[in-house]
This record gives sequence, C-alpha cells and structure tokens, in this order.
Amino acid sequence: MKSRIGTGIAAIAAIVLFSSSAIQAAPVSRMDRTFATKAAQGGMAEVQAAKIALQHGVDGDVRMFAQHMLDDHSKANMKLMRIAANQGIAFPAHTDAMHLMALEKLSNLSGSQFDRAYINAMVKDHVATVSLFQHEANTGRNGALRQFASSTLPTLKQHRSMSYHVASVVMPSPRSGVYAHRRNSKMHPMRHM
Repeated sequence: MKSRIGTGIAAIAAIVLFSSSAIQAAPVSRMDRTFATKAAQGGMAEVQAAKIALQHGVDGDVRMFAQHMLDDHSKANMKLMRIAANQGIAFPAHTDAMHLMALEKLSNLSGSQFDRAYINAMVKDHVATVSLFQHEANTGRNGALRQFASSTLPTLKQHRSMSYHVASVVMPSPRSGVYAHRRNSKMHPMRHM
C-alpha cells in the first residue's frame, strides 16, 4: 500500500515537474516576440529622449516629465529584459532606426523649440505605446509578457495624460491642435505622481 502511494506521489510530482518545464519551454509566438521587441526598443528610446530632455529642455514641466520618463521606463526596461531572458527572447541591443532618427533630431534642438518637439513626440509615442501594450494585454499568448503589459499599462496611461498636460503648457497657441482643449484642465498630472 505504501509502495502504491509513494509511486502515485512520484508520478504526480513527475507530471507537475514535466508540465511546468513544458510551459516554460513552450515557444513564444511571433506576436509576443514582436511585442517584446517593440516594447524594448520604445522603452530604450524613451530613456534616451528623457536624458536629452534633461540636458536640452528649459520648461520645468518638460524637465519634470522627462525625469519621470527616465525613472519609469528604466524600471520597465529592466523588468522586460528579465522576462525576455527567462522566455528565451533576444533583447535588442539598441532602439530601431525610426527612434534613432527622432533622437538625432531632438539632440539638435534646444530651448523652447526642443520642449515643443520633445513633448509632441512624447504624446505620439505614448498614444502608440498604450495601444501596443493594450493589444498585448488583451491578446498576448505568453503569460509573462501579457502580465507585463497589463501591469505596465496604468503607468503608460498616466504618462500619456501627463504628456497631454505638458503639451498644453508648452504649445504656443490655443490652436495647437489636440492638446489645446486640455489647457483649462484642473488636473495637473505632474503634481499627482
């Protein structure tokens, strides 16, 4: 009787061990790999842009926003790097060509011209990034990446709101487009962090 119980327990343990290693060894889908690569490249670009903003920006809100981007995206990049390593996904060494060109343009600007270009880029980037992460959170197949996307989304949405606010401050006129209607907003996201 003890032999059967011991054999049964060993069999259950072997099944649990095999199934958990099979889950970890399961191939990561192309969609999840694409998400991880785009998220990594975008995160690296955010950090690099924030560093440039801290050197070239003149508006206090722009500089404060840049510091938040540097801190939050550095943490997210490290977390994603660990997940990628655990999932067998090659983490990109640098950002993509599109972001590199945008960073080059930003690095050649200064003063209020830089502030407007930087925050305009941050609005566009965070709209796209929220969409990317929302898609992964909703449809991703890899549990670790889906969880990363879901847990990072609230911060990214906060960044998007902050970028709208800062854009409303640094844009030169009320006719500056999508950001103008936010000028009279009572919420100041920079003070709610």
